[in-house]
Amino acid sequence: VYGTNLKNPDFCALGASFNAFTQHVNETKDFIPAVKKAMDSKKMSLIELSVETNQLSTRLHLDDIKKRASNG
Repeated sequence: VYGTNLKNPDFCALGASFNAFTQHVNETKDFIPAVKKAMDSKKMSLIELSVETNQLSTRLHLDDIKKRASNG
C-alpha cells in the first residue's frame, strides 16, 4: 500500500521457503543483474524491489499530492 508505514514480511525468506531464487534490490542499477541471475537460476524467482515510500510513480511523489491538497 503506497504512502503507509506498514511492516512488510521478509519476501525473500518467503520465496526461499518455496525453493525460489530470491534477491532483494535496493538500487535501480542492480535490477538487471538480478533479473539475469533469476533467469540463469532456472527456478521460480522473486525479486524484491525497495522503493522510497514517498515515490508513488516515476513522476509523482506523495508529498506533492499533500502540498496540492493543503493549497486548496
